[in-house]
Amino acid sequence: MKIITIGRDEGCTITLDDNTVSWHHARLKLYPSGKMELIDESTNGTSINGQTMKSHKPYRVRRKDVITFAGRRQLIWSDVPDPYRSRRKAIIWILVILALLGGLYAFKDQLKEVLLPGEEVVTNEGGRFFRFGRQSH
Repeated sequence: MKIITIGRDEGCTITLDDNTVSWHHARLKLYPSGKMELIDESTNGTSINGQTMKSHKPYRVRRKDVITFAGRRQLIWSDVPDPYRSRRKAIIWILVILALLGGLYAFKDQLKEVLLPGEEVVTNEGGRFFRFGRQSH
């Protein structure tokens, strides 16, 4: 988990230059899964999509939410890093590749016949013989 601090203090990850914003106004917790929680630690309040947060209570947020600090300053989501994005993308690609490999394995016999049609198979149906596959000339 990565914690982003938001406030007026120069030591915060995201600094908001506004006297109504507290020195340490809020914390944003970023989880590897992509989940995010915002915790208000201010005296002038924080709102999510117009709804006032209760102080020191974590609220789940998404990047499309409108977050306002002290009723005046909005969070600019492009300022919030996503340190786990490349890891999540890699995991998704690995799962896609595993799913494709699983599908190929499930149909391996059918694929052999399509991709490697070199063997001849002789069957007897109703007294007649049939040849399948490549014939030599």
